[in-house]
Amino acid sequence: MDARIDSRSEEEAVAIRAQLERVLASDNFASGDRQCRFLRYVVESTVDGNASQLNQFAVGIEVFDRDETFDPSTDAVVRVEAGRLRAKLAEYYSSAGVNDRVLIGLPKGGYVASIEFRPDSSSQNAETSSTRSVNNRLAIAALIASVIFASVYFGFFYNPASRSQLNETNASATFLNSGQPQTANSGTAVPPAIAILPFENMSDDSEQEYFSDGITEDIITDLSIVSGMTVIARHSTFVYKGRPVAIRDVGKDLGVRYVLEGSVRRSGNHIRITAQLIDAETESHIWAERYDRELEDVFTVQDDVTRKIVESLQVSLTEFENRNLGHRRTENLQAYDYLMRAQEQFYTFTPAGVAASIKLLQQSIELDPTYADAMAWKSRALVYAFVSGLENSEVDTIEPALDLARQAIELDQSLAMAHASLAWALRWDSRNDDASSAIEVAIGLNPNFADAYLWKSMILSTDVRGDESIAAVRRGMYLNPNYGVTYIFALGRAHFVAGDYEIALQQFERGIIRNPGFLPNHIYKLFALERLGHAAELESARVSLKLTNPAYQDSASYRFYVSELDSHPPR
Repeated sequence: MDARIDSRSEEEAVAIRAQLERVLASDNFASGDRQCRFLRYVVESTVDGNASQLNQFAVGIEVFDRDETFDPSTDAVVRVEAGRLRAKLAEYYSSAGVNDRVLIGLPKGGYVASIEFRPDSSSQNAETSSTRSVNNRLAIAALIASVIFASVYFGFFYNPASRSQLNETNASATFLNSGQPQTANSGTAVPPAIAILPFENMSDDSEQEYFSDGITEDIITDLSIVSGMTVIARHSTFVYKGRPVAIRDVGKDLGVRYVLEGSVRRSGNHIRITAQLIDAETESHIWAERYDRELEDVFTVQDDVTRKIVESLQVSLTEFENRNLGHRRTENLQAYDYLMRAQEQFYTFTPAGVAASIKLLQQSIELDPTYADAMAWKSRALVYAFVSGLENSEVDTIEPALDLARQAIELDQSLAMAHASLAWALRWDSRNDDASSAIEVAIGLNPNFADAYLWKSMILSTDVRGDESIAAVRRGMYLNPNYGVTYIFALGRAHFVAGDYEIALQQFERGIIRNPGFLPNHIYKLFALERLGHAAELESARVSLKLTNPAYQDSASYRFYVSELDSHPPR
């Protein structure tokens, strides 16, 4: 095994970093913050070509907060924790990571990470492969069971009401007794994990890309409500968009057994949609279909694809899931088209893209005033506009976002995005108790909703519940292995409220490197440096931020986070 990464390709380095995040997001590391910091330090130093600097003294200083008087010969903390880290890695690779492509280790007697790329499963002993597959799926089952338990434990004691009502969390007896999700596929011991690759646009018009992307997103969303499956988030599967990929590699990279791929061709009012469900371990086709239909049948096709996947994988559905799996959208195709265009714009995460998304969503709602999905999405986009600094007026963002989310819930109480959007808007309206209740409903309705776990983490950290916040964002990272900068910020903020300022600072700096334009990481970097007493670095960071973003102190994010600091006393 190579101890150095100097000779690795850029693609391999990306795979190693992705594997590091997958390991850290696993249950094996859920309660080991210091172990997470230890592993991150040695792996990133190795990947960055700084392996020669890794020794007991460096680890003691950088990971365990020892000062320059640290003597490894009398203080065994690094040696002891290294043994524990090796045990955690062995536990991870014997359970959740049993089929992972990238193997990360810490050899005895050294502190340079060992990195190995597992050979293709086809070359391995069949019995070993089978055992690993069962173990992997059992680990996935345990993870899903914990999500479902949390959903059942917290319950669905929430009912959205008008803004004039003081309490947003009154129970809705009708909803509670209407067959909502209760348990996860109790008769199935090995729930399957699946990734939906972006459907390829085969249309002559390249501008139809949004249409194929929209169909992909709908299938992901539809399958995500099934508690007996693990469904990887859109953000993680769309990294493969436009790239030739081996299905086996996708399965290993994302930790799934099954992959759905397909294509869309649209010509006038005619569509051709193909879909293939593939076993990533054997690369054999489990189910395939081609649909030649009129555009008005697009929803029927999507519903059939989701049903065929569930049937092919022999997943049992609860009464709620069976009733709600599939089409609950608009009958107005133009309204649907606007929604898909809006999603394409929103995912650019640029000021222009978000502004365009909000306008398109409004057009969608005007065409169909009962379109709950469009309302929920506009609510989300408005909150993002406020958080990102695109719009600093709460009257123009948070208030209408709250109203839209409530309207969406009135139209469709089973729509997880509506409850999640309401939770996120309530959080920015400083109504954290109500936000907590709403986000639990969203997760209960959609146990594979990665962003809901992200928002849950942010809500928990507002309440200074650091350990729970860390666990929530790591759950989101598990479902969204190729997560974005907001997840990094949420993890840093969770560590900040837990009093782990050094770890938090590392996350904020990592987030700034990933996306220098994302303001919250800059803001909390200042807070962390201040808590650590790093006066010189704090002043330098302030000057740098002022140069790149002169109006940062006028942003809604800055004002909101500063107001919260009083409730986050130094630890």
